[in-house]
Amino acid sequence: MQNDKRGRDATRAVRAEAHAVWTLSSLYRRLCQFGYEIYDTREHPAVCISPREAFAAGVALGGERLHRRISYDETLRMLTLPSTRSGTALVHPQKGIRIHYFDYWSDAFHDPKVHGRSVPVRYDSWDVSVAYALMGNLG
Repeated sequence: MQNDKRGRDATRAVRAEAHAVWTLSSLYRRLCQFGYEIYDTREHPAVCISPREAFAAGVALGGERLHRRISYDETLRMLTLPSTRSGTALVHPQKGIRIHYFDYWSDAFHDPKVHGRSVPVRYDSWDVSVAYALMGNLG
């Protein structure tokens, strides 16, 4: 921030960190509230109806198109979880894998065939205790 380049010149009343009171989860809740309860139900000035009403009118006009719907299942969740920059992590025989400074362990890492190998990984950005490593076909 522009203000923080010369931190000693700024008083506490105008320092950004003194005013940052939202956690990531509270920001997420507020964004959801705005998107689904406020913006979605207010009349849009360009079309004179709310976005929710416009969506319902589009569905009534063109149908639901159930064949185009993407189900939120485990496959979609795994495909959309973030990974490391390289998309892989190195398997260490005693420590397991390391993703963003956190170590993860599974009994599958005991297999000598995977020691020192890079395996594709993904992690749950909402729960730091959960990470996934694809261990198949490393023989």
